[in-house]
Amino acid sequence: MVCSSHRIGSLAVVTASIALGCAQNTNLAGANDASKGKANGKDKNSGANSDINDAGGRPGRNTASGDASGGVLEEILPDGRVKLTFVGESQTKVSPVDIVIALDTSGSMNEERAALEQNLNGFLAQIAKTAGNVDYMAWILARPFNLTSNTDSKVEVVPTKVSSNDALMKLRDFVTGAGGSSRPLRDQSQKQFIIISDDNARRVVANDFIGLVASTPKLTGKTSVSGIIGLKPGAVQTGCNIAAVGTEYQILAAAPTTRGIILDLCSNNWSQLLGVLAQKIATDTLRRDFPLSTAAKPAIGLNVSIAGIEIAAESYTYDTKTRTLSISPDKAPKSGQELVVIYTPN
Repeated sequence: MVCSSHRIGSLAVVTASIALGCAQNTNLAGANDASKGKANGKDKNSGANSDINDAGGRPGRNTASGDASGGVLEEILPDGRVKLTFVGESQTKVSPVDIVIALDTSGSMNEERAALEQNLNGFLAQIAKTAGNVDYMAWILARPFNLTSNTDSKVEVVPTKVSSNDALMKLRDFVTGAGGSSRPLRDQSQKQFIIISDDNARRVVANDFIGLVASTPKLTGKTSVSGIIGLKPGAVQTGCNIAAVGTEYQILAAAPTTRGIILDLCSNNWSQLLGVLAQKIATDTLRRDFPLSTAAKPAIGLNVSIAGIEIAAESYTYDTKTRTLSISPDKAPKSGQELVVIYTPN
């Protein structure tokens, strides 16, 4: 892409699909000895009856056995259903995330490289702000690329040349260690791969990378691929010429095992552009898997609410084998929000 002036254009989020990354499960059995004292309807910490009715005659709950950092309360309702309350679900144990950016540094991408250099710190700061105490590491595959003096020490530039068509090949080599470019991606972290290019992938294409994800345990179920790419070929607008549409990256962003988002390279607001990406990454780190203390009868259905608002059945799944309720990324409880699950035991 030949860029003689600043980008002119509006921010476009083309693929709003969010990666269904795995989050850490928490064992409710340990949630707490305090809740075990309620077998006879009393909380052993307070001696109070946990089935006290509120003003509406509904069974109330005693919160003494929970805590604001994510304790769990279990009740048996008068109709025999189980009520689990994840008290003040504060997301104190968000998933660690490894971020790998493959930046096309061919001659037509000088303006984009500069935009990323200028906005990288803000991008990482927004992830940290949104996800709280997220444990992240980041690598930029690019040569040249300049970090500022105040860039977080968790960020490393891997000085490898990414050309117009080989971003996926360089990501593959980074993961596998081919050519000595590997870094130790963490086994249990979510992997956020980001491609920034005005061209399309060749040699190593979408299906090759999907195969790599499926055959690499540390990637399987933990990978998202997003792209900041050209969406139309040629002179899209003043100062924005696209060599080729990144269709291979679009395939990856839409695939179930690598689902991510696609953003418009021709945006003139990279702070906002990277802000959308930061929000997506932060959302992926939130805890979304909640094991139930007993098996539920899925045919009868579950009642799931977050911060007092019931969410639709399409916004969660229930795994009968693991007794785990999984909330979709866009509905995951935010810091301080209470998650309540009511179900009929099997």
